[in-house]
Amino acid sequence: MTALAERRDDLAGLIGNLNDTTRALGSQKEALAESIGRLPPFMRRANTTFVNLRSTLDAVDPLVEASKPVAKRLGPFLSQARAFAADAEPTVKDLSLTIRRSGRANDLINLMQTFPPLARIATETRGRSYAPGGKKYDVGETRGAFPESVEALRGGAKEFSFARPYTTDFLGWFDDFSTTGGGFGALGATARGFITMSAVFHPASLATKQYKRCPGSAEAPAKDGSNVLSAEERERLDCDESDRGTPR
Repeated sequence: MTALAERRDDLAGLIGNLNDTTRALGSQKEALAESIGRLPPFMRRANTTFVNLRSTLDAVDPLVEASKPVAKRLGPFLSQARAFAADAEPTVKDLSLTIRRSGRANDLINLMQTFPPLARIATETRGRSYAPGGKKYDVGETRGAFPESVEALRGGAKEFSFARPYTTDFLGWFDDFSTTGGGFGALGATARGFITMSAVFHPASLATKQYKRCPGSAEAPAKDGSNVLSAEERERLDCDESDRGTPR
């Protein structure tokens, strides 16, 4: 009792603080009871999570082992990246202001909000208008871009199927039309030219009045006939095998 009497000030403070703590817990008894009631399900879920985490960590072990040599090399890179991150802070700050800034019509989010929803443009049938030069013109009620595109593609299927086999010829014409067949040498750009006298000395050798060339007919027919269209294909494309740029 003498020892306790010597520490009576500390003991009085302990009892006073314990009284405050007990009073605070008593005032929150409903919340405390609810927390204690929820604790068993939480612990059960946590136990399942920890068990699954154990197997996950075992699966990650090979990745950790494989990453160790690379992780050592990342040290200098991270040191340099730290300086880069410090220098990039003003840029990131300016970018954040570009994306979101207090006020109206002054940031990227406001700009995105001015665009009509994709569903309205792509799928809905509604009254529409266009404004070339800023002046609006009403075009009436029209369907969205998706159904219009579907109908356009379906309606153009015949033309597409006709033009598709001529893709190689078309691109080849672009290639020859856009260049002289020259190159660059020590003296600069060069171009090639040639003169042919076949039209003068052998006019019969020229193929004329070829109005129905088949796809790939600029080339000589292959021996295996791989670039010669069948009669059915020629009928569908309305082309003539005899209209070739090279003799058979």
